[in-house]
Amino acid sequence: MIRIATAGFQHESNTFSTIPATLAKFELSGILEGDAIRCEYASSQSTLAGFLALADEDPQVQVVPLVFSRLTPMGAITAEAIEHLMQRITTAIRDQGPWDGILLPQHGAAVSVPWLDPDGELLRRVRALVGPDVPIGMALDMHANIAQQLVANARAHGLRIIIFTDDHEPAHVHVFGDGHAKINLIGPDGAPALVRAENMKASDLRRAMQLVRDQQEAFLAKWREFHG
Repeated sequence: MIRIATAGFQHESNTFSTIPATLAKFELSGILEGDAIRCEYASSQSTLAGFLALADEDPQVQVVPLVFSRLTPMGAITAEAIEHLMQRITTAIRDQGPWDGILLPQHGAAVSVPWLDPDGELLRRVRALVGPDVPIGMALDMHANIAQQLVANARAHGLRIIIFTDDHEPAHVHVFGDGHAKINLIGPDGAPALVRAENMKASDLRRAMQLVRDQQEAFLAKWREFHG
C-alpha cells in the first residue's frame, strides 16, 4: 500500500489590504481535519478533489487528508495564524507517518508575518520532517509566486518534476536536476518511456525514471486535471 498525506492551506494575500488574515478568520472559515476534509472537498472542483480521487482509481494507493484550511483574499496572514497552521500541518504529518509521498494543495500567493513566502516555509518544514527521499508535490495557482526555496525543497533526490499547464499530448513530465529529461508517462509497453535527456548524469536519469515509474498514476492524475 502506498500512503500519501495531503495537507496545507490556501490564501491569496493582498499586501495593500489593511484587513489581516487572522487565526480567528481561518477558524471561522474552517480548519478541517481528516474525514471532514473528504466530506467538504471530495466532490468539489478543487485540487484536493483530484488528490483524493487518486485513491479511488488505484486500490494500492491510500490518500490521507490531514489538515486543510482556506481563506478568501485579504491582507497578510498574521504571525499567530501562520504558525498555528504550520504547527497543525507538520504535527499531523509527523505523528501519522511514515509516508511514501506528500501532496500540498497550496495557492502559492500567500504572504505572512514574518515570511514573505509562507508556502515555501511550509515546504521547507515538511522536507525537514520527511527527509530527502520522500517525493513532495505542491499544487499552485496560476497567480503563485515561485521562490527558490519552494523549488529547492520540492525536489526529490535532487530532482524536480514538472507538468506544464500549457503542454501538449502525449502525457509527459519534465525532470530537472543538473540537466533535463522529458519522460512520456505511458510508453509503448504501458510504462513510462524516456523521450530525451540533455546534460543529465546517468545516475540522475536512473533516479528520474524510477521516480516517474513509482508515481506514474499520480502524475497521470495530475496531467488529466490540467489537460483533461
